[in-house]
Amino acid sequence: IYYTADLHFHYQPVVGSRPFSSVSEMDEALIKNWNDTVTADDTVYVVGDVGYNNNRVPCGPLARLNGHKHLIRGNHDVGFDDGYLLYDYFETVTDFNEIEDGEKHVILCHYPILHIKKSYMIHG
Repeated sequence: IYYTADLHFHYQPVVGSRPFSSVSEMDEALIKNWNDTVTADDTVYVVGDVGYNNNRVPCGPLARLNGHKHLIRGNHDVGFDDGYLLYDYFETVTDFNEIEDGEKHVILCHYPILHIKKSYMIHG
């Protein structure tokens, strides 16, 4: 099981804070790094922000990513005109999730939240 967040495919404003000269260079590096690590049989939880609010799901990059993917939506994953397409690339699309990772209970939400259970909290 892998966890990641804030991929921000196609998001020009984030390029300046990352070591890339263009959005396409950033997107290609993210896809390569993902696929160099994740196999078709692995599970990945994306804890928010696969794209940004430009009204379109970043279908091109998402279609190229290995693994069984689950999206816990972040603030940049809502408001897509074609949001229904997220279900083409993710087995689940939720705002919050709780899973068991081995013997560890894990709470997943894009936003940090208080919780009482003895568990790990992963956020974006």
